Amino acid sequence: RVRLNEGFEGEGPVGVFVVGESAIRSHHSIYGYHRNTTPNLMARKDSIILFDDAICVLPVTITALKYWLTDMTLADRHVKWTLFDVLKKAGYKVDIATNQNKSGWADSPIQMIFKTADSVTYIHEENYSDLEEDKDARIYDEALIAPFDAWINKTGSVSTPQMMVLHLFGSHEPYASRYPKEFAEHFLFDAAFTQRVNEYDSSVLYTDMVLGKLLERLEKIDRPAFLVYISDHGSVCESPDLRNPQSRDNSAYEVPFFIWTNSRYREAMPDTVLRMQRGRAV
Repeated sequence: RVRLNEGFEGEGPVGVFVVGESAIRSHHSIYGYHRNTTPNLMARKDSIILFDDAICVLPVTITALKYWLTDMTLADRHVKWTLFDVLKKAGYKVDIATNQNKSGWADSPIQMIFKTADSVTYIHEENYSDLEEDKDARIYDEALIAPFDAWINKTGSVSTPQMMVLHLFGSHEPYASRYPKEFAEHFLFDAAFTQRVNEYDSSVLYTDMVLGKLLERLEKIDRPAFLVYISDHGSVCESPDLRNPQSRDNSAYEVPFFIWTNSRYREAMPDTVLRMQRGRAV
């Protein structure tokens, strides 16, 4: 019910919607996790509205995103509109860049949802299985920064509302494949935790780094701006079998969700920001 574009005069807002992957809420230090996995978010916590009650329907990307990105509910699974349809009706131009695979039967519904945006950029064309077999072909989420920079440079020449959607590979298994080797040094050799947990926490730290780079760029623009982050679903980093219901706990369903706004947005939309703050559970 929050109207991100309500009441604007002149330049419309610049919005970024980041869709994470397999992010467990309780493994983020901004949510109280004892390891410093989100230093970039912590440094901006005064500008972040943190939500503590986001729950995915099922810890499977294709299912979770159908519920996050459309009007689908458990009571009515017939899709009448997507989030991108709504944003475009509100006046936004919606562009998508994704680091997840394009081909494969399991992703076709997501592709159909993405087609309701104005444009979609796939960072790579290989499907997931081929990418995992060819380790040299692995592309990290930092590769999304280049299309993001190109997009944000274009926003300077238009006054209408703009939205960039970034779909991360995040913390998808295998966790150690989600970040460069040199990045693993932060947690990888901590004997107090299992190797699996160390690898998972390193992937969260890497995602925080990517989010930090996005926010750095948004902080420099002189117009109202916001960033929304939510993960498709969580994970079970103590268990290798996420799809086995008997091995799941709440971490597979409880996801991080926050909204960052810049000072220009807060000044222009104080009532909307207040409604966001009232809706949070933290």
